[in-house]
Amino acid sequence: MRALIKAALTGAVVIMATLAVAAPAEASPAEGMVKANVPGPLSDDWKDEGVVDRNTRAYSAATGLWQAVLWADGAIERDGTRYDESDIDCEFGPNTQAATRNWQSVTGGLAVDGSAGPLTWGRADDNLSLEVIFDDGAWLVRYYGRYAGRSFQLLIEPNNGTSVANAYYTWAWGGTYFYYGSKPSNCSGVPF
Repeated sequence: MRALIKAALTGAVVIMATLAVAAPAEASPAEGMVKANVPGPLSDDWKDEGVVDRNTRAYSAATGLWQAVLWADGAIERDGTRYDESDIDCEFGPNTQAATRNWQSVTGGLAVDGSAGPLTWGRADDNLSLEVIFDDGAWLVRYYGRYAGRSFQLLIEPNNGTSVANAYYTWAWGGTYFYYGSKPSNCSGVPF
């Protein structure tokens, strides 16, 4: 009897330990868009996002999202001025690369390579904050920038069982999801 109780307790401890270390489901670039780790913490949401830079996904809505981060944080672009709203065009060119290098340098603890990869995205998500959860399960999230009170809003699609479940999107660009593989036809300005 003692052996049976010991075996049962050992099994329960193994199951509890497994549950304690299980991570929330994470998005990946293979899903084709920037997705939320719902219901995980937003401050740890973008660490698994794909690279956007001059050679990888350079023309994409995901690049536009990264450019909004540069704008909100007041990164310095090639000509020495602040990244402004007109620089958001979903194209990762030399200006975005220079602003990304500046952002990485100012943020600290990152390679200053001009590429927004998982570590860079992961530092940016520290500025995400949940604003509202709607009745349909959609989330309204705000990115609070580090410069002059700049911020922008994003929506997270409810977990509705479709391919866009938990995907970030914006109404500002005509209801655009932040895809890695395509540039929206109307990408301009901050995705409020």
